[in-house]
Amino acid sequence: MYDTNPYKHNCFPVGDRTVVWFIGDEERSAAEIPSNNLFILDKDGNEIWSMKDALKREDTCTLLRIEGKKAYFATYNGFGAWIDVQTLEITDKRMVR
Repeated sequence: MYDTNPYKHNCFPVGDRTVVWFIGDEERSAAEIPSNNLFILDKDGNEIWSMKDALKREDTCTLLRIEGKKAYFATYNGFGAWIDVQTLEITDKRMVR
């Protein structure tokens, strides 16, 4: 996981876990956002899921929506999916171009 000091980020509590998204409110260009910028932490702050491990490639999360215990994320390269933050199961995968 990235060091939180050099990057702007948002944290979203979901049950006993936290979704961490490295993105600043003012950033408009994907080039200004670090790649592999979406993580899920357990209650102790340990990384238990990362976008890089899930996608098996470099990409940048540019959209995040939290609904209940699920999160929808979309990437710069057109991948989108829902992840259950508790089970870490990814569903409804799609590629958009």
